Amino acid sequence: MKTLRKIALIATMLYAIGFGKAYAQETSANLSNTFISKNMFYGMNFESKPMSQLYAEVNKSDITGSIWTNYDINNTRLVETDFKIKKNQSTEVGDATFTFNPAVAYYAFPNSTMGDAIEVMVEGGITGTAVDLSYKAGKVFGKDSGEGAMGIVGASKDVKLTENISVSGRIEAIYLDNYFCNQKGISSIAGTVGMTWTPTPKFNINASVTTQKRTNESFKDIVYNESWGTMTVNYNLAP
Repeated sequence: MKTLRKIALIATMLYAIGFGKAYAQETSANLSNTFISKNMFYGMNFESKPMSQLYAEVNKSDITGSIWTNYDINNTRLVETDFKIKKNQSTEVGDATFTFNPAVAYYAFPNSTMGDAIEVMVEGGITGTAVDLSYKAGKVFGKDSGEGAMGIVGASKDVKLTENISVSGRIEAIYLDNYFCNQKGISSIAGTVGMTWTPTPKFNINASVTTQKRTNESFKDIVYNESWGTMTVNYNLAP
């Protein structure tokens, strides 16, 4: 465990250095903070408490490095910190763009008895069509993670109402196989509607509501028929 935490600390330092260099070299860099009304994780309700989720990423060439944190607002404690590196790959066919992005992530759970975990995954989709399609599949390793697998498929549509305001809709299905749980199957289907205000090219605010339906009763102790809301403030640091 100490070794894993040292790795996480080193990764944080290297990322911070890289973030500064990336900004200086005019590469893509983004910061965002999401407020979510419940601590949701792939449809699983870990806690019905509001959370603050800070996210930072740097994109240089075809590599993206990111840090994500999950903070318990009520109890003022850091619940989770994730470190992720992703290889971005895409192919264009007509107006459509196909993406296939392998990645590896390290999950740390400070202030918790849960052990840290590592996940290898691939994510991507198809954009530039009438409806955007997305997918994600991963395999997790760690003594408290269940060492299982997960998969998500989704479809979304954005519609621009004005120069600065757009609305969106998304539907997704989630498959869990002993992935931070003891169950296996398609756990839920969820739908999300949202609105984004973009006053400048570098800044936007998004608000959304998600409603979820459990599709497998074996998940009844952790996946519920429920709704939650999110608000995200995003800033693009690239010059």
